[in-house]
Amino acid sequence: MIKKAYREEVLGPASRTYFEHYFTRLKDYYDDNTEHVAKRLILEVARNTRAGKTELFRLFRLVSQGKMGDEMFSYLMTDLENDFYVIYDIEKEQYYFSTNILRDWWLRYHDLVEE
Repeated sequence: MIKKAYREEVLGPASRTYFEHYFTRLKDYYDDNTEHVAKRLILEVARNTRAGKTELFRLFRLVSQGKMGDEMFSYLMTDLENDFYVIYDIEKEQYYFSTNILRDWWLRYHDLVEE
């Protein structure tokens, strides 16, 4: 019953707007290319629960298609940490979502990016 309430009410359509600013504010803060890269990196962390720094850097290079310098990866990931999307585990060199509810919400409404 709790799982059903979580899926249907907490993450349901009526509650979608509670977290929507996490998605829309990326457009406000970044140019189109950086926004796309940020959303793809966030989605990668969401899909895998945890994502290694090296793997995310490879994805960053692939998705940015050379339009962003390598040093921008560090700045972008720091921004995503400061904006409460992800947390970095220094010992494991992995990123994970700051909250499970935001991760679940992201996967429900924004797992649309093609590989």
